[in-house]
Amino acid sequence: MGKTVFMNALSVILKTRLQAAKNEYFFNFGIILFTLMKD
Repeated sequence: MGKTVFMNALSVILKTRLQAAKNEYFFNFGIILFTLMKD
């Protein structure tokens, strides 16, 4: 029982970390695009 809960929590944490990394990537990409367009 305890192991299943732990594994579920781990997968949720990994998913949110991946989502955060993706958002950060898109955010940085947006900043780069904005900088290029500004010139």
